[in-house]
Amino acid sequence: MVLGMHRSGTSAVARILNLLGAALPKNIMGANLGNDSGHWEPKKLVDFHDQILAEFGSDWSDWQSFDLTRIPYARRQALAAEIVALLNAEYADAQLMLVKDPRLCRFAPFFIETLANETIETCVILPIRNPLEVTASLMQRDGMLQADAALLWLRHILDAEATTRKLPRAFVTYAGLLADWKQSVRRVTECLAIDWPNSIEDIDDQVTNYLSSAHRHHAHSAIDIIQDPMMRGWIADAYDALLELVSNPASKTAMVDLDRIRSEFDRATPIIHHHSSQVRRRGEQKIEMLATQLAERDERLKDNAAKLSLITHQLAEAETEIHDMKTSVSWKLTAPLRGLIQGVAHIARAAYLALPFDTGTKVRHHQFLLRHFPRLLRDSGGTIPDPSQLPAEHLPPHINKDE
Repeated sequence: MVLGMHRSGTSAVARILNLLGAALPKNIMGANLGNDSGHWEPKKLVDFHDQILAEFGSDWSDWQSFDLTRIPYARRQALAAEIVALLNAEYADAQLMLVKDPRLCRFAPFFIETLANETIETCVILPIRNPLEVTASLMQRDGMLQADAALLWLRHILDAEATTRKLPRAFVTYAGLLADWKQSVRRVTECLAIDWPNSIEDIDDQVTNYLSSAHRHHAHSAIDIIQDPMMRGWIADAYDALLELVSNPASKTAMVDLDRIRSEFDRATPIIHHHSSQVRRRGEQKIEMLATQLAERDERLKDNAAKLSLITHQLAEAETEIHDMKTSVSWKLTAPLRGLIQGVAHIARAAYLALPFDTGTKVRHHQFLLRHFPRLLRDSGGTIPDPSQLPAEHLPPHINKDE
């Protein structure tokens, strides 16, 4: 059994174990956007695990402890029977079967108990990866918040480690696997005392072609964990303890540290979850508010676009009417008259600007000229009259010639 956190190299470990001779299920999850080399895990079993989590109000991204005591006895028996049926269908008579799904960390005790009841001996390989790399991968792939991803990593590794202490087990780091997979395999083989059907030499070329540092899209050191405020405390301490178990799987000090962290984490989980839920709820409310504002803005833009379209249509109609009018016979016949009207307007304006009087007087003269300009123009012989030289009889009574 490969028991490890999501994005921790479980797929790479599973593929190497498969090349060594461990049997894969008939229906495996293939490559996808999150893992272009394949997941190497039983698809039907993954779907079944998601079903179990959903049935009891959880899912793969939930970092709370999965309380197996919530499952009624009759339901536990039914679930165990389904697990056995799935394993029989997927692995048939395989003597060395490979089971891998990160979700198993959440209810590993129940799964291991079910295998034991079927007299199936379980050995466990626990892949360990730098939590900064895991959180970065989950943030990129699933849009998960770093805090949620870090707590999810912590829950998986704590539960997986605690559950497997009485089983044959081996720890392997993802970085070590990429750097020297042969040494990692030798360590696993020694810890589990397994006689693999295929030797390291037999699979050398296949593993070398499969593994690549290119698979490691996020690389961080142990120092990076200490320097990251989000990782200090539980996360950093747990990672240190796990690295100790890689080199010494029986380290009592490491297991005591992990027990302490797990106890503190379990006690703090309710308040952390409550606070996290409030933060998420406020975030969702803000997103909903912004979405409403965006919808209202889009509606206004849509309305303005409709108005603009109407105005554009009206302008087009007006331009068509103007064009039709200017090309009509009546427009051509009245062209001289329009020219005369424009000329009179220009002459009146020139006369108005030429007046040497104050503004009020100019206004009165302007009004007078507009009304009597044709007569004045005729009487003056066609020249623009100077209002100061006009005879008194040509001025209205309210205008003084000396003004």
